[in-house]
Amino acid sequence: MLGPKAAEKVMTERSYDKGMRVHKITLQALWRIRLTKLLDCIADKNADLKTELLEKTQNSITEDLMTTLASGEFEIVREDFLKVHDNPNLSFGGDTCR
Repeated sequence: MLGPKAAEKVMTERSYDKGMRVHKITLQALWRIRLTKLLDCIADKNADLKTELLEKTQNSITEDLMTTLASGEFEIVREDFLKVHDNPNLSFGGDTCR
């Protein structure tokens, strides 16, 4: 997060790199929170799907991971997750998994 003076400096491009770094770190932290909640939801709804996602993530098999993320099983869990967590911060970018 930036204070008023720091934000002003970023806007005037005097500290653009610092501002972008802060923005990226903050965004990464918010995504970590979101993904942790999503994985908890997947574990509750479909433990096998969570295991499959974690295996494919750790093995860095991008094509297989994308196939799983495009599956009907994942879509059902994702939709349930977004319904249960009626929070604009969690639904931001919800279509990115499609």
